[in-house]
Amino acid sequence: MLAADAVHALGADAPGCRALVSSFAAGLRVPAEGSSRHDEIEISLVLSGAFDLDSGGEVARLAAGDVVIVPPGEAHSFQVVADTRIFTVTVAAG
Repeated sequence: MLAADAVHALGADAPGCRALVSSFAAGLRVPAEGSSRHDEIEISLVLSGAFDLDSGGEVARLAAGDVVIVPPGEAHSFQVVADTRIFTVTVAAG
């Protein structure tokens, strides 16, 4: 389970844009069941750790230093394989 203090918004968000750092424990699946979809572009930089991302039906292992862009509306989920910290920016599409 993601602890309430594990997600930190960074500074004042610009309209249509949000930045945050999230921490996830090894063994966690996000979301717990199914997949996530949203209307924003999601850009994530893996700060530490590793996870297996299932996005658009393709699975890839991401680790520290990797960047991934999930387009709006694309189903995605991930399985954390090592304690992980991710810097994420979401930007309104269109």
